[in-house]
Amino acid sequence: MARNVYGTYKTSGIPVRHPKASSFGTVVFVDTTNGNDDTTGNAPNNAVATIQKGLDQAAINGNDATVLVRRGFYQPAATETHALTSSHSGIRILADQLMPDMAGCRTRIYNIGGPDNIFTINGANNVEIAGFRMWPEMGSASATGINIGNTAGSYGVWIHDNAFINVEAGTMASSVTMGSSSYECQYILIEDNLFHCGGTAGSSTGAVTWVHATRSCVRNNHFDIISNQSTSCGIFVSNAAAPRGRILDNTFNGTEVGVAAMVAQAVYTAQAMTAGDFIIAGNRTTNLAAPFNAYVLLDAVLGINYINETAAVSS
Repeated sequence: MARNVYGTYKTSGIPVRHPKASSFGTVVFVDTTNGNDDTTGNAPNNAVATIQKGLDQAAINGNDATVLVRRGFYQPAATETHALTSSHSGIRILADQLMPDMAGCRTRIYNIGGPDNIFTINGANNVEIAGFRMWPEMGSASATGINIGNTAGSYGVWIHDNAFINVEAGTMASSVTMGSSSYECQYILIEDNLFHCGGTAGSSTGAVTWVHATRSCVRNNHFDIISNQSTSCGIFVSNAAAPRGRILDNTFNGTEVGVAAMVAQAVYTAQAMTAGDFIIAGNRTTNLAAPFNAYVLLDAVLGINYINETAAVSS
């Protein structure tokens, strides 16, 4: 897709516009190479140096602000939690090369030895995060790239055009988690991301872990599942209540070298879904022995659609 300097960069979802467009509100610039956290970040030549400082400045400016992160290598300190709360509602966190050919190829967040989560979103509504390449903390089973709604519910969160890379960890960190056993999220949209995840998933965990998110959708993402383990999973749906959600048009690829059909599953649900409340359709899987688990298959109305598979579906 050709980039229009002042135009819209996406053809689906919420439009992403150039920072000079009025829809970006107040812009805070972050530049790890040339920025300084003692400044306000109100101009490219007056940028702050850390994403956390950019979030702090954006919160001061109310509910319509954009944190524009210049290309570079960001490694958060243990105290740099990138936490978004109710004061950050309406904030967009965007890499400066919006809609790149390779998501986040030049704006990287490498979280090894830092906080458990790269971003936490609790009580912040209408938040957008786009255009980054993220390495979640691989040494921690509780680590997540983006953790939404763990301590307070959020709605209207849009995560798109990012690459989450978590290779050969002892335990696979979840790249995105939606909701918790105590807090419900609504209207979460996870689309057009790359999840390249290795290691053995922890209990009730997938590259995307859907705990409690209603009226939400995971669509048009690419999942590389690069470990041949029965607990490796692309999307794990774990809440007991029907989440009224959609899993649409994703690609799940098992990439273990020399393994004809991986044990890993593309989508696993912890309970039976109600037809109409939850739809899984248009997804493609390759080299996965058990693409979708039996709960998903209980009702054909759920619209299972996967191709390029020769092995039996999990029972």
